[in-house]
Amino acid sequence: MKGGFVTDAGIHYIAALRDMFGNINHGIAFTKRVNPNIGEMDSMSFQFRTDKNIYGVLNTFYSSKGYEQDCILISGSEGSILIENNKLTLRSEEGITFEEVIEDDQGYKEEFEDFYRGIRLGEKVRSSFYEGYKDLQVIIGAINSTSKWKNLELKIT
Repeated sequence: MKGGFVTDAGIHYIAALRDMFGNINHGIAFTKRVNPNIGEMDSMSFQFRTDKNIYGVLNTFYSSKGYEQDCILISGSEGSILIENNKLTLRSEEGITFEEVIEDDQGYKEEFEDFYRGIRLGEKVRSSFYEGYKDLQVIIGAINSTSKWKNLELKIT
């Protein structure tokens, strides 16, 4: 499968975006391969729109020389949300209105506990295999959208 590290890590961001903002139904990405030792591609910027008409940009640059970015930016009519590494920033037109650093274990503990409760206690799991499949469809769609760039040439005269 295409994608390497972008697919492996990016699918978790897609799951979070879909969970918070709805299904991603439009988008275009560009990808880059900087470090051939970690796969076919190791960087991606994905501009998207959800079924709730929310626009955003997901940047995952893992191997850029001298620069690394791992963030989600959501732009809204009332302000914006930036999730970068383990810091959440909400901004309105007046500037920063809220900022919080989140202690993060990458969600592994919560994922395991949710799975455990599903198996042992018969509780409904938060993310089903079908939802994971839809996340995979989005990340593959984003990667496949890179071919559309050739048709987006700007005609500057």
